[in-house]
Amino acid sequence: MCRIDLQANKVIWFKNPETDVSQYEVWRGQSSSPTTLPTSWTLKATVSDTFWVETDYDLQQTASQYLHYKVRAKDSQTKLSVYSSSLAAGKGSAYKEGFSEPVAGLPLRFALFQNHPNPFNPGTVIRYALPTSTDVTLTVYNLLGQEVRTLIQSTMAAGYHKVYWDGKDGFGKQVASGVYFYRLQTKEFTKANKMLLVT
Repeated sequence: MCRIDLQANKVIWFKNPETDVSQYEVWRGQSSSPTTLPTSWTLKATVSDTFWVETDYDLQQTASQYLHYKVRAKDSQTKLSVYSSSLAAGKGSAYKEGFSEPVAGLPLRFALFQNHPNPFNPGTVIRYALPTSTDVTLTVYNLLGQEVRTLIQSTMAAGYHKVYWDGKDGFGKQVASGVYFYRLQTKEFTKANKMLLVT
């Protein structure tokens, strides 16, 4: 079992219960998504501790790629264990293997994630992260910049949140297919993403 400590820039794992384990191998790969496993892995370190500090990247700042990590134990006869499940770090969050939603815990920074599914019909889920409690407005706009619907206008607690948009405007009417934008706005952060409704 591994975890990523974003603040300490470390990969951490539990000690293997086998008594003759002497070292651990830490492997790293890269991909464009937390759910897409890397096609190639590189052995980054062999250590006797139950952690390894990433020195090539700042795990809180990786924005254009996701770094994946996995660990395996080596005993005194150099026999190797199976790999741990991999973890990924990117865009200020850590992810378990196969999950597109960050692991539990408070986020370190504000974030607005890409909606899923995208393209979508009839609805989609929009996820966002708040490192502190704050007033939040999440609004959908059309290509002309006209407000279609306000999904959230409330004080929200720190944490990871999601909201479902059913493809309807503020009057409950189904909107036409096409490109829409959703914008998250707080006192400290504003970001917009694009999404595509197909009917």
